[in-house]
Amino acid sequence: MRSKTSLFNKGVQKQNIKQHGWIGLIYLVGLLFSVPLQMILFASDENQTQYNTIEHLFEVGFPIQLLFVFIVPVMAGIFLFRYLQVTSSADMIHSLPIKREELFGNHLISGIMMLLLPVWITALTAFITVNLYTALDPISSSDIWSWTVVITVMTLFYFSFSVFVGMMTGMSVAQGILSFILLMLPAGVFFLITTNLNYFLYGFSTQYYSSKTIINWSPILMMNELNYRDIPTGQIAIYLLLAVLFSFAALLLYRFRHVEMATQAITFQPLRPIFKYGVTFCAMIVGGAYFEMYGTTGWLIFGYIFGSLIGYLVAEMILQKTWRIFQVKTFIHYTAYAGVIIIAAILINTDALGYETSVPDNEEIDSVYFGHSLYPLTAEEDTGQEIEVFLSDENYIQNVREFHEELVQRQPKEIKRLTSPSKNELVIAYQLKNGSTLVRQYRIPMETVEKELAGIMESESYKRIEYHIEDLDQELDTITITADGLVNKNVSITDKEEIKELQQILKYEISSLKINEMIEEGRNWGHILLEPASSDNLAGNPSFDEPQASIPWKKSFDELESWLDENEYLEQARTLPEEIEKMEILHQPGTRNYTYPDQVFVEQNDMGAKMVVVEDNDMIEEALQHYSEFGTGEYFVQFTTIDGMRVYGVFSDNEVPESILSKLNNN
Repeated sequence: MRSKTSLFNKGVQKQNIKQHGWIGLIYLVGLLFSVPLQMILFASDENQTQYNTIEHLFEVGFPIQLLFVFIVPVMAGIFLFRYLQVTSSADMIHSLPIKREELFGNHLISGIMMLLLPVWITALTAFITVNLYTALDPISSSDIWSWTVVITVMTLFYFSFSVFVGMMTGMSVAQGILSFILLMLPAGVFFLITTNLNYFLYGFSTQYYSSKTIINWSPILMMNELNYRDIPTGQIAIYLLLAVLFSFAALLLYRFRHVEMATQAITFQPLRPIFKYGVTFCAMIVGGAYFEMYGTTGWLIFGYIFGSLIGYLVAEMILQKTWRIFQVKTFIHYTAYAGVIIIAAILINTDALGYETSVPDNEEIDSVYFGHSLYPLTAEEDTGQEIEVFLSDENYIQNVREFHEELVQRQPKEIKRLTSPSKNELVIAYQLKNGSTLVRQYRIPMETVEKELAGIMESESYKRIEYHIEDLDQELDTITITADGLVNKNVSITDKEEIKELQQILKYEISSLKINEMIEEGRNWGHILLEPASSDNLAGNPSFDEPQASIPWKKSFDELESWLDENEYLEQARTLPEEIEKMEILHQPGTRNYTYPDQVFVEQNDMGAKMVVVEDNDMIEEALQHYSEFGTGEYFVQFTTIDGMRVYGVFSDNEVPESILSKLNNN
């Protein structure tokens, strides 16, 4: 008798509800607990409602929401199609006069209804709760609707993906593990690849490409951001489309899946080499990323070999379901894989595609950013705040481009370990006329390119961005000067006339800065914070609405120091010699590499080391003027304040005061 395909078989549906209905019940309880119940608890707590507000449902019990929305749909996919992974159940079910399409469709519909009804009931309960409590008024109907749509779509996506994965494996445990791994895999593999490329490609920016792309490549990471940023409608539509595609792909795999494949790790023969070499490649780049931290090519290669061997052997054991895999064939297959990787590594390392030397032509460039941090390029995506840092000045673009061309030709050796000051980090970004953005990041000692950098960093265009000249042109409410390092001090200047004078002085000091003053770090008295006038801020605390502009108070700002002294602010703004009980000067030959000064005092080598203790205020003032908090040199200083606090520093070779040299020589 010919069976008739039906998407609703009463017997199958009844059995699914009886056997798996608890899945929907768990989902309902979990969502009700994490959303409406948390809303009621919040609205009933006066201490909470007095200082906090809830503006959308993702702010309520978000971690619990995230946990249930991911775990329960994946569980539903595992349990509803569990019969495929057990040999006896698979034989029995497929001996019934029911087509595979009908079985699949009925199980899929059962799962969808079990999962979506709890979502819709929770949304309705949340709507009623919002209307019962005035403390929840900021939550609008559109917020509830948005939550319902997002959770519905992501529930469908996770469920359909779990079913899809279940068709490719014959083990329920593997289905759950692989579902999580594959959902994280694109983002993880992308991150690991970019981490490894950072070692091979000169100028490659792992941080930029990871921050811009990695979240969009994993639905789990994407959902983790729902409590503080909106997901574009187009992205949700893509996940809905993917849910449909995974469902049809699962059906297609189900039609061709052999019943006897139950209990096998991978159920389709063509997928086995993909699984084997995929695991090998992932393990290899994990090993490379780990051993790359040791900073040598030898350890990096060891990481690749060790990781790939472990990954390959584990994958073989899983596929063959035995540890007895050490055969000639196994060795030959691994050798072939290693050969392909070696060829790829040679192509990347020799820059066969011209990535390292790629500098766009003038006519291709619309605007350019030159700075020492990637943050301005990623701030809008990370915080929602747009920072305008790209400049269209033709002379500035030409200077940056010429410097970049010389840099890629010379290729000064990069600093692999990030213990160097941030000024040793250069970021160059071009906005091209075709709409794309080209970004390069270099970590090089500034002294190797100081002369070439002068034309860029001494220009007005660079200083306007780096030192917040536009903020100095605006009306300010307050200028706060905060001391760095030795003593906790700050002074706030609110007098309008004094603020105007300070603005002019700061603009003069910044315009006078030379390249050697800008690239040295650790030689600041403190920082200057600019708070815009209240009329320029939105309601609320401006410190939360917008970050305050901060300008380093360079020790070369003589005009500023004179003004502070004349207006009796200097004592409140920076460390004075009267606040230092004593200083100890250590001359330690052979410590020219970048070193934290405190390490030199802790690990000092007595061979050739000289130390003197100084309590003279004039010498202490001279030392305060010339020392840096970090850097290179052979002369180190330890200040001890009258409060017993110790602060360390270093003198570069050309900054050691004569009085200190004389004191050491006469000791």
